[in-house]
Amino acid sequence: MQPRWKRAILIIGVWCMTPAAVPLATAQTPQPTAVGHPTPPPMTREAMLAFLARPLVAHLATVRPNGAPQIFPMWFLWEDGVLYMSTRTQAAKLQHIRRNPRVAVVVDVMEAPLKNKVVTIAGTAEVLTTGVKEVTTRIYQKYMGAEAAASAAAQQNINTPRVVLKITPKKIHTIDTTTR
Repeated sequence: MQPRWKRAILIIGVWCMTPAAVPLATAQTPQPTAVGHPTPPPMTREAMLAFLARPLVAHLATVRPNGAPQIFPMWFLWEDGVLYMSTRTQAAKLQHIRRNPRVAVVVDVMEAPLKNKVVTIAGTAEVLTTGVKEVTTRIYQKYMGAEAAASAAAQQNINTPRVVLKITPKKIHTIDTTTR
């Protein structure tokens, strides 16, 4: 099994080389690969929504000015088919996105042997400057709970100058080998 950073580099590398946006996948059917083995089964839509509602860490891949990918572990919120992430206004990822809004995200739980759940998203990021505190608070509540998100330490982070990254998927790919 490849480490997460290698999978994310592969995903963003393929996405950056793709000349046109790929439509959002609505259903995936296992297809034979070049060597005749079927691809892993996808998640159902309901399973994907439940998976993305969990407080898992996402890995956001952006493109540096020199074209190399950079990966950042991030908290996120999935709502209405869009991924939201909150970041500081001075973060390198923000500068990358302003130059090139194409991003890739991987959220996964990898357990051996072959008990894996993966959601990969290729899309574009938009920088939001309004509603930042509200979205950031909801993200913190997802990961910490309402009481901990209201603590002085959490509020200090929430109130730090931030923006919200709104990631609109162009393509979503899921894998769920836990049902085999």
